[in-house]
Amino acid sequence: MLKRFLILVIALNLFACVSFKEEVKHNNALSHSEKSKYVFLFIGDGMGPNQRHVGEKAFGGKLWMNTLPVNAMVSTSPYGGGITDSAASATAFACGKKTKNKYLGVDHKGKSIESVATMAKKLGWKIGIVSSVPLNHATPAAFYAHRSSRSMYNEIIQDLAVSNFDYFGGNSLIINSKNKKQILKCLKDNNYITIKSTKELPKLDSDKKYIVHNWIPNVIDHNNKGLSLADYTRLGIKHLYNNDSNFFIMVEGGKIDWTSHSNDGGSMVHEVKDFDNAIKVALDFYKKHPKSTTIIVTSDHETGGLQLNNIKHEKLLQQKCSYGTMNYKLKKYKKEKLPYKKVLLLMQEDFGIKKLSTEELSKLHSAWIPKKVKKKHDKYSALLRCMKKIFNERCGLKWTRGGHSAADIPLNAIGVGSELFAGYYENNQIAHKLKNLIKAVAKK
Repeated sequence: MLKRFLILVIALNLFACVSFKEEVKHNNALSHSEKSKYVFLFIGDGMGPNQRHVGEKAFGGKLWMNTLPVNAMVSTSPYGGGITDSAASATAFACGKKTKNKYLGVDHKGKSIESVATMAKKLGWKIGIVSSVPLNHATPAAFYAHRSSRSMYNEIIQDLAVSNFDYFGGNSLIINSKNKKQILKCLKDNNYITIKSTKELPKLDSDKKYIVHNWIPNVIDHNNKGLSLADYTRLGIKHLYNNDSNFFIMVEGGKIDWTSHSNDGGSMVHEVKDFDNAIKVALDFYKKHPKSTTIIVTSDHETGGLQLNNIKHEKLLQQKCSYGTMNYKLKKYKKEKLPYKKVLLLMQEDFGIKKLSTEELSKLHSAWIPKKVKKKHDKYSALLRCMKKIFNERCGLKWTRGGHSAADIPLNAIGVGSELFAGYYENNQIAHKLKNLIKAVAKK
């Protein structure tokens, strides 16, 4: 009897999935006649549903992104299937076509594809690109670059220079040092004014194009130095809204991905909260312009294969600095040849761990001096990795990988035409939906 019941439940679920996807297929072709003048696309790089959930638990209360009324799930596979990288996924979001991993703004054959941002610019919209990682990194670059490799940083900057976008804000560009002067000249020749940001929001002239940047450390290491992702978003709105022009802004929380690659739960939650603070800036704008604003919040993929088990949110905020910073400290420990007990205490302090159990101490000692010592065994790094794992376990986090996963990612939206984004669909459908919003208010 139980066996029959289980078969019935599975059958009903399969039927529901098929019916749901058929309904979504109809939704993909949906158009609308409402006018959206201001479109925000927020991309939390590497942010799956569990990264959202942990970020919310760590700080208590709802994240702003989780309050948006329209809900969806998005499939992220690249051209040919498998697990996507940020370049392929962002290209799908930005340009509406699936492509190969590492490809930017080109289809799987290498042919350039126009992004929604470029299309909007041609229609008279103002365009802003904001990111907490370098502005010529994969996700931001997908909106203006056309390259066969995401690693072509200098060439991507050349694409940025001719994009004619109005505002770039966030982390500094990656530039090949041998060609730095030439690259900077390329930006200047295309009338970009480059400003190295400080704690103060700079004043920008409405008729000029800007790159406002500075190196942005992990939020947990930030110590309130320099502008936050919310600040760069606020500055972008201020610059693009001048003269009441239509605008499109893409904002990326890129270090959610970086900290998830490191399986650094204590740092990751701060990146999620920082990203959410930027969304709050857009929501404040939306409250003033509810009949002409659209906000979409999603991710390009999930990173780390994060699983949850009885989250201890109070422990997550005990970590003092990022895993990356701890690795920098290891160089000093090695140089000074600090002994095991001293290094252990320093690591405990960084993770906010006051007392270790007998079992945990045994694991740490085995990491320092394993039963079978390999020739290249780095006891300092092994100890730190073991301590990180213990910290994650104490917090109720289990990372199953160091790379991306194939998990579907959530999307939320609010505002004009936001019903377009409900349902379940492939990531390239996002670009087509955005184009519907933008074309609806094209300047005549």
